[in-house]
Amino acid sequence: ILTSDGAGNLTTQKINYPAFEAYLSADQTLTNNVATLVQFDTEVFDTDSAFDNTATNYKFTVPSGQDGKYYIFSRLAFSSGAVSNLNYNDLGIYLNGSAIGRIASQFQNNDVYNAPEEISMILDLSAGDYIQVYGRLNINSGTPSIVSGGGASRILDSVFGAYRIGS
Repeated sequence: ILTSDGAGNLTTQKINYPAFEAYLSADQTLTNNVATLVQFDTEVFDTDSAFDNTATNYKFTVPSGQDGKYYIFSRLAFSSGAVSNLNYNDLGIYLNGSAIGRIASQFQNNDVYNAPEEISMILDLSAGDYIQVYGRLNINSGTPSIVSGGGASRILDSVFGAYRIGS
């Protein structure tokens, strides 16, 4: 979108900003049946430096003056490591430390060991609000993990992102 000051000077307006996307650079091991903060440590882009990819944070914080409606999304690739080990997994979006959205799948008595989950939602956020993603995996045996996908193809990546869609 272009705007004019009436004197012929045009200004490009930022649309869908702030925006970011991040992914896991390596698989993340989980504790069985415990909702765990996902460590999205590698940024694809971050228009306003609003995503904190440092240890223990891994969160998007709405910058000052950027209140509004945001489209939030995440995809996690869960793995139990072996066939028939996966009971269920869930992916949760947290607002200011509390679950606000969750999607889950149950696989008991099935031959599943890898399963992706995706979630998206629109939230009305204020400056200082922060969003994080948690994953939980319940397995019969082995080591539960979230698979990184390696980042190169981004086909199997576990990702987290958001962008502002309006005020």
